[in-house]
Formats: sequence, C-alpha cells, structure tokens
Amino acid sequence: MKNNLSARNMSVSLFHRRSPAIFFLVVFILLSCLQWKLIIASIVSVVLTPAVLLTTAHDTSRFFRSDLWEYWIAAICWIIIAGLCIHGVKSRLSHSTRCTANYSTQTETTKSPLLTRVSLYTLIVFICVALMAPFVAPCNPTSQGDLLTTRLLKPMESGIAIKKTMTFTDDEQSTQSLNTVENILYKANVTLVDREEKFARQEHLEKTDDQAETVQYTIFILGTDNLGRDVLSRSIYGTRISLGIGLTAVVCSVLLGCLIGFSAGLLGSFFDKLLMRFTDLSLAIPSLFLVITMVAFFGNSTLLVIVALAVTGWMSVARLVRAEVLSLREREFILAATMLGQSRWNIVLHHIVPNVSPTILTASILQLGNVILAEAALSFLGLGVQPPTPSWGNMIGESMAYIDSAYWVGIFPGLFLSLLVLSVNILADSFHQTINVQA
Repeated sequence: MKNNLSARNMSVSLFHRRSPAIFFLVVFILLSCLQWKLIIASIVSVVLTPAVLLTTAHDTSRFFRSDLWEYWIAAICWIIIAGLCIHGVKSRLSHSTRCTANYSTQTETTKSPLLTRVSLYTLIVFICVALMAPFVAPCNPTSQGDLLTTRLLKPMESGIAIKKTMTFTDDEQSTQSLNTVENILYKANVTLVDREEKFARQEHLEKTDDQAETVQYTIFILGTDNLGRDVLSRSIYGTRISLGIGLTAVVCSVLLGCLIGFSAGLLGSFFDKLLMRFTDLSLAIPSLFLVITMVAFFGNSTLLVIVALAVTGWMSVARLVRAEVLSLREREFILAATMLGQSRWNIVLHHIVPNVSPTILTASILQLGNVILAEAALSFLGLGVQPPTPSWGNMIGESMAYIDSAYWVGIFPGLFLSLLVLSVNILADSFHQTINVQA
C-alpha cells in the first residue's frame, strides 16, 4: 500500500515538474497550426534565398527585401524550438522509466524556488515572443483602421481585417522568366511581406470586386489605439524592441565596464586613480541631459538610444569589477601562482576571470532590467524609439491623452513592461543568492 502511494505521489510530482514543458509544447503546436502558411513561407524563404541570390547576384530586388529579416529570424527560432521539442519528447519516452526511478534522488539537488522558476519561464516566453513576433502577432503593428469605426475599440471587440496582396517588385515582366525554384521563392516572399492591411467594422464594410482583397473576421483581444491599430500586435512587437535594445546596450556597457574595471584593478597606482576619477566624472553627468545632448547633435535613432544607454550604464559595472579584482589580487592562490612564476595574463585568464565572471553575470542581469526601464522612459519622453515603430514606452506616452476613456491603450504595455522587469530582477536576485551559497 505504501509503495503504491509513494508511486502515485512520485507520478504527481513528475507531472507538476513537467507541466510547464507540456504547456509550452501545446502552445507551440497551436501556434504552428494557426500560422502554418507564414511558417512554411518563412522557412522556404530563409532556405532558398541564399542559394538563389548566389546564382542571380546581379538582380537581388526580385528575391530580397530588408523586411524579410524578421521572418527569417522567426523561422530559424521556430526550427530550433521544434528540434528541442522533438528531442525532449524522444528523451522523455526513452528514459521515462529511469527518470522515474531516479526522481527521488534528483529532487533535492534540482529543486529551485517556485518564484524563480516562474520568472525564468516568463523571461523565456518574452524572448520567444520577441524572436517570433511575426508568427505570434495577429495583425501588422502599423496597420491602421477606419478612424470612424475602429478607433479606441475596447478589449475583445470584433472587427474585419481587409488584406490586399500587392506585388513584390515593380518589374512584373522580370518575374515571368523565373525557373521553378525562383518561382517558389518569389511566391513565398509575396506571402510574407506584400500585404496591405486595414481594419473596419462589419456593419461599415464596403463591398469590392477586387480579387486581391481578402476579408477576415478578427477580434481585438486588447483593443485598438487612437489610430485603430491593434494593441496586442503592437505590444508583441514592442517586446522585441525592449529586449533587443536592452540586451545590446547591456552587452556594450558590460564590455566597457569590464575593460575599465579590469584595467584599474590590475594596473593599479596611477592608472587606477585616473580611471576611477574618469568613472566619477561620468557618474556626475546627468544621464538624461547627456541623452538630450546626443539627440540634439546626432539626431534620433535606435542606434543612438543603444549608444546612450551603454554610455550611461557602464560605471557601476566598472566599480564592481575593480573591487572584485583588487580583492582577488590579495588571495593566497593568486600569490601562490605569482610565486610559481606564472605570467600575469595566465593568472588573469585562469584565476581572476573565472572568479569574477559570476559577479559580472549578476550585474549584467540587474543591468538589463534597468536598461529596459530606461529605454521605456526615453521613448515615453519622445527621445527613444519613434512612432510608428511600436515600443512600450511610446505606446504608454501616446495613451496619456486617452487615459480616462481608453485605459487599455497604455495599461497593457505597462503591465508587460513591469512583468518583464520584475522577472529579470527576481532571476538576478536568485542567481546572486546561489553564488553566495556556493561561496
């Protein structure tokens, strides 16, 4: 009886441990079924385009446009996730018995706090949504609707999406001489990027005889904004902007901070004082004033936002790395390595860098949350990503004029922003506690 009860408890525990993976697998399958046309067209495009461009390098306009990149990235991400799902299912099926037998010994060593796991799953969802935004978003984020009928629709209200297929290139005669492979690629690219989309209400739909137009019933799950654009689609594409700018700016700021921090900690003396005074001077300059100055001189662009966030975020990393390096220099194993005649570069690469890396990783994760908030603040003030490109910050800024009558325009991007930053901060705190326990 006890054995049956313990086996049942073990099965329930295994189900709860695997339930997130099952949930993600079900969502992935549903997404693949709903967007199978876009997924197949994207895979065909990413596979055939390089081969076709190599053979027709003199005329690339028929097969390549810059807005295909997002579909290629989404297709590659979909292939990777599909491969991981297949590998995971095979692994579960082939090792289910062994995993069940060893579960009791693995639980104590692999168990992590529930809040940490939820935060990790949330961050994974945001990353997947950002990478596969063209597949996840129900509408084009910049497509507008009829201002008289689709402006500021409440969440879960319905409408009509009118999609019109256009031409991939203005030179229609050049497409008549395509071979079989080129024709397949051309049709796939047309499926991806050559669509005009607008929204209307069913009672105000005008009849048309245009064969290129298709009418599709749609539900605006999070409502529409003041221009009739789908809030959910814009929020999904805003995830890509926030994470993309945040990760790029964090990488740049951490690299710069590590360079200055390592240099100050290793060189010491005059260089240490010089670099730290430069760091203090950088901290004394107001970051908002610096960003406004950069915008005034160099104009407004996404690249400028990344540079501004990187330039204003490296100082804390430099101070932290310098303090860690100075502390490690006095440790016994560093002194022993020096007495054994090891070179400075060998000591740095094999002893100092591995011991500083966990601290740098923790600081990077914390920096990511701060940078995402900073990017949203700049976009809110009109100094960051500019409309019509969707960003959580500029979406919240645009909603201020309608906050009383259309709260959903700004509240949902704000919730997504808070959820992402909260997940990142919880992961950083958990990682920091793990490092302290191991130390």
